[in-house]
Amino acid sequence: MSQSTDYTKGGFAADYTKVNFVEMERVQGELLRVVTAMDTVTDNLITQLRATLGEASWSGGASEFFEQHRAKWDQAEQEMGRQLNEAAKALGVATENYRAAEQRNKAIWSG
Repeated sequence: MSQSTDYTKGGFAADYTKVNFVEMERVQGELLRVVTAMDTVTDNLITQLRATLGEASWSGGASEFFEQHRAKWDQAEQEMGRQLNEAAKALGVATENYRAAEQRNKAIWSG
């Protein structure tokens, strides 16, 4: 999406917004894929870590330390995911609003 002001058209300002619906939808999908990929990578990392070190090695202070920091990481990851989902949702709403505006503008000229 880009916004421009062109003052060269007969001395009048010609403001317009150019919207690329395909690109907006692509970016919305990418935002949602990032959330899924982030969850998958984190889950795989924990699985590999536990397999490499073995469950028996996680006891006492080391286990408590790891779980406390993992909880902080999980909270941060959930917050990032929430924000990315909100951004994707907002982008979807913006896309639909621009589509609706374009349809209304077309209707003005078609009768």
